[in-house]
Amino acid sequence: MASKTRITAKDLGINIASGSEKQLFHWFICVILFSKPVQQEIAGAAFRDLKKEQVDTPERICAAGWQRIVDILDTAHYVRYDESTATRLLDASKKVVDEWDGKMLAMVQSCEKPTMLRKKIQEFNGIGPQGADIFLREVAPVFYR
Repeated sequence: MASKTRITAKDLGINIASGSEKQLFHWFICVILFSKPVQQEIAGAAFRDLKKEQVDTPERICAAGWQRIVDILDTAHYVRYDESTATRLLDASKKVVDEWDGKMLAMVQSCEKPTMLRKKIQEFNGIGPQGADIFLREVAPVFYR
């Protein structure tokens, strides 16, 4: 059973307010992990394991490859959706590399308002309205004051 409180970026040691590219991409990874129907604690553990294994930038995710990502997700008990999530992490990272030169910050800064970012973030495979809302709840207060 999922916990009643939602996990925030801060709970995972992510500081969106820093404006750091790495912190922003870390939250994006979490959004992908949280976009599947898994317990938040398991999604959080999967993020921590990806970070611990240094598979936490678009380039490193692409270089790690599908099987390594699946293995890391499995270690965190993110097993039911491990393969589809590995595919989504790879696809999203490749899109960030190809379209935004590996910079999530460039994508965020290209949007004049949160509604534009909400639409843009949903262009990533597997991120729907709920995932976009998760991303924006942390990012919008920092970048769209």
